[in-house]
Amino acid sequence: MSELPPHLRAFVAVRIPEDVITQVAAFQNRLKPDFSAVSWTRPTAMHVTLQFLGNIGSARLSELKEELRQATKNAAPFRLGLAGLGCFGNRVLWIGIETGVDSLNVLANAVRNATNTFAAHHETRAFNAHVTLGRLREPMRGASAMLRKTPPPVFQPWKVDHFELIRSELSPKGSRYTTLETFPLPLMH
Repeated sequence: MSELPPHLRAFVAVRIPEDVITQVAAFQNRLKPDFSAVSWTRPTAMHVTLQFLGNIGSARLSELKEELRQATKNAAPFRLGLAGLGCFGNRVLWIGIETGVDSLNVLANAVRNATNTFAAHHETRAFNAHVTLGRLREPMRGASAMLRKTPPPVFQPWKVDHFELIRSELSPKGSRYTTLETFPLPLMH
């Protein structure tokens, strides 16, 4: 890996497998006629965020990774499935989580506790697992109702057996994500 800058923007997330991403991207295409002013999430950027960290010091990266390894101690693999649609603040279109919500919440809380001394961004809202479909360029009244006009497919559930620490580099072409470390979930407690 190339030399890291003194600070880097990072988050912790569960990646979505390729077959589910294909389903989500096809659903985005079905939504496009109803939502013209949207920056759609690129399929390669789709994930379920466990914790957004913001800018973190590169010098503390190994310490952060060790804390995240400790966060896996009480976590086991689980199945995750997408379902439900919504909109945050008439701006962010999303798909929710149906299968595996409790296990995902436990993992997210463990990650949040492990990273609270590292994060430049401290989330005060309760964890709300979702996959961002796109961001409206301007708030759109009735976006949730419009979203519900197009029922989503039944998404294929998948087994979550790890999570990742991901670097986010912003650019005019969109964010570029690079996995800094993968953290396997133990097979048994």
